[in-house]
Amino acid sequence: MRRTFVLVIAALAVAGVAPLGAQVAEGNSHWEAGRVAEAKAAYERELLANPASVRSLFRLATLAARDGKLDSALVLIARARLAEPADPDVRLLEAQVLSWKGDLAGAEARYDSVIASHPERLDALAGRAQVLSWDGRLDPAIGQYQQILQRDSGNVAARLGLAQAWYWKGRPSLAEPHVRRVLELAPDHQIATALSRDVSRSRRTLAQLEVGWSDDSDDNTSWWESVALAVPIADGIQTRVSGRLQQSTGAGSAQGSARQVEGGVHVARPSWGVSAAAGLRVLEPILQESRKEPGWQVGGYISPARQFTLSGSWLHTAFDETARLIASDIDYNMLNGSLDIGLSQSAKMGLGGGHTWFSDDNRRYHAVVVVSQTIARDFTVGAFGRQMGFDFAAPEYFSPGRFRLLEARAGWSRIWPMWEASLSGGLGGQQPFEDAEWQAEWHAELSAAFRPIERLKLGAFGGITNSVERSVTGAYRYRTAGIRIELGL
Repeated sequence: MRRTFVLVIAALAVAGVAPLGAQVAEGNSHWEAGRVAEAKAAYERELLANPASVRSLFRLATLAARDGKLDSALVLIARARLAEPADPDVRLLEAQVLSWKGDLAGAEARYDSVIASHPERLDALAGRAQVLSWDGRLDPAIGQYQQILQRDSGNVAARLGLAQAWYWKGRPSLAEPHVRRVLELAPDHQIATALSRDVSRSRRTLAQLEVGWSDDSDDNTSWWESVALAVPIADGIQTRVSGRLQQSTGAGSAQGSARQVEGGVHVARPSWGVSAAAGLRVLEPILQESRKEPGWQVGGYISPARQFTLSGSWLHTAFDETARLIASDIDYNMLNGSLDIGLSQSAKMGLGGGHTWFSDDNRRYHAVVVVSQTIARDFTVGAFGRQMGFDFAAPEYFSPGRFRLLEARAGWSRIWPMWEASLSGGLGGQQPFEDAEWQAEWHAELSAAFRPIERLKLGAFGGITNSVERSVTGAYRYRTAGIRIELGL
């Protein structure tokens, strides 16, 4: 069989029935007509006769990259470059695939190499500008996109890249005319369509209504209804007002309600952000006098490098998660800090901690560490650890001298044009008290949302866990569920 195959190939080559490159021509014809499967088969047949066919290797590498098989694409590109080291199309594809893999430095170096030998290649300039944007160097990226558009005002890739860069820089008003122009030139452009939605949403007043419920195995049940309004007043500056009503019941005849109103402002920039809010809570326990407790919070973050973000916050509020706490007259001040580090394009680590001062003279410290790795487009795995401790055990709330939790986590999430959904869970162990035996611990959370029209989003969420830290009283079962409605005004 093998001998017959070899003889047939030799005969075809000698007779000229299938001259070298004929399958490339056939593949190109299918490619231009959009018949991807037929084109792929033709290129693969060409490689049997000519393993160094640069165009076949290039097109097969393009298909592999589109399918997310980036390592396979790079193998094919390496073969093509070995056969024709100077081919600019192959070198540009290599740069693009490296950028998709997260090797931005390698991608930039290859784009620079092509630009040095082919300064007329605007696609190389646009690719390099995209790498700069992904690396967080938005100002030089914007400058390079603008240079391209000075040479070719109809360049869709540069126009879209410029819109993305302005949007990521927190300037949606500057992004809007560019994304509108892209859609005029390419009405069916999917990325531009999605970016146009994001730009519109960022400039739109957003109203949110939420109704939720929680319950634990210590018979603490709460219902809450909240409404919030976020109003953009300039690029990256947003005012927020909210109101919340909570009704809680506990063991025996414990009952109480809490009402809250709050207003604040949030300023977000690519490398920093600040927020501040103030409000008032009215606590109304049954058979006791109501009390009013002012509250406030301030926070901010800085991100001096693309994979490094440091944030912190200070909060003062009433302690009112259960009916018993509503009647306890306890409030607290909490100071938090966190550090988020991108270990790679797909791996992240977070460190956090803080201190809380309660008005009953108790104090709590806590520290957390979390690592996560994206293993596919929609899946992540990771680990989570937490430790906290109190000065003394208070009767109104779970306050161990030391609590520890270690957990393996996994999650899935996906966004479609009209739907989005996420599912996450964890399994590990917890030590509720110092010197206590370690116990199995788990949690599961689910959320889904549907957007029937652009300005309306309907969602639902739910979760269950046996972690004693999730319930304020340290109950060994905690459940929550709710619905959420978002309306763009």
